[in-house]
Amino acid sequence: MEELKRPNSVDVEEFFNEFVEYFGGSLVSKLIPNQNDKPNADYVFQSPEVIAELKCFRKDLFNNEEDIERLFSFFKNWKDRKLIEEGDEIKLVLGSKNLPTECYKDLINSCIKTIDRAISKANKQIRETKLTLNKPEAKGLLLLANDGNYFVQNSDFLGLICSLMQRKYLDSSIDGFVYFTLNQISFIPKSQLDWHIWAPAYRLDNDKTLGEFVNNMGSKFLNEFYTCKTGIPPTNKITTSNLEEGTEFIKQMMYIPKEIAYTKK
Repeated sequence: MEELKRPNSVDVEEFFNEFVEYFGGSLVSKLIPNQNDKPNADYVFQSPEVIAELKCFRKDLFNNEEDIERLFSFFKNWKDRKLIEEGDEIKLVLGSKNLPTECYKDLINSCIKTIDRAISKANKQIRETKLTLNKPEAKGLLLLANDGNYFVQNSDFLGLICSLMQRKYLDSSIDGFVYFTLNQISFIPKSQLDWHIWAPAYRLDNDKTLGEFVNNMGSKFLNEFYTCKTGIPPTNKITTSNLEEGTEFIKQMMYIPKEIAYTKK
C-alpha cells in the first residue's frame, strides 16, 4: 500500500470560502459588494439562517522576530518582580530553564487580549450583517481557525475562548463558535495519525438547530470536502458530545512543529 503524504499547507480563508459555496452557503462579499466601509461578516446560509464570520490566528505569539522586543519587555518586568534572575533570558529562550508559573500567566493574559480583539470584531461584523441582510433572527456563528499559533496548545486555546465567551459575550450576536485546525496538525499518544480538531460550543439558551447545522458542516468539511481537495481520506475520527470526555481527549493533542510537519524529504 502506498504511504499517504501530508498535503501541502493551504490558504485557510480561500479554502474555507470554497467550502462554504460547496456546502450551500454564500459569501457576503458577493451579495453586498462595495461595502468596505461596513463591518460585514463573511458568510450567510439560508436553511437554517446562519451568519458566520471566520477569524484565523496565523501568528505564532512570542516566536517571531517582531515579538522579540515585546518578549524582552516581559523579561525586564519579570526581573523587576524578582520572578527571574539576571541572565535567565537566554536560558528561557533556549528552553534550558522552565518558565515560572507567574510568567506563563502573563503571556497567557497577552494571548487573551489577542483572542478578545478577534471575537469583539467578529461580534460587530455579525451584528451589522444581520441588519444589512434584514435577518434579525439569524444565528450568529464564529469560526476560529488556529493557523499558526503554536504557543498555546489546543486545550488551553479552547479554554481561553470559552472563558471569554462566558465572561463577555453571552448577550452578544454570537450564538456559537467552532475552534478548528486545518494546516496545524497534532499527534496523540499511541497513534501514528495526524489529527485535526473541530470543536463547537454554543450558548446555553440555544436550540438544537445550530448544533445540527454545525455538526453537519464539520462532517462535510473534514471528511468529504477535505478529501476531495487533498486526495487524503479520513483514517479515523473521534466524535463525542460529552464535555468531559472531549476535554480529556483534546488535552492529549500536542502540535507537530510546522518545521517538522512540512519539511520536504
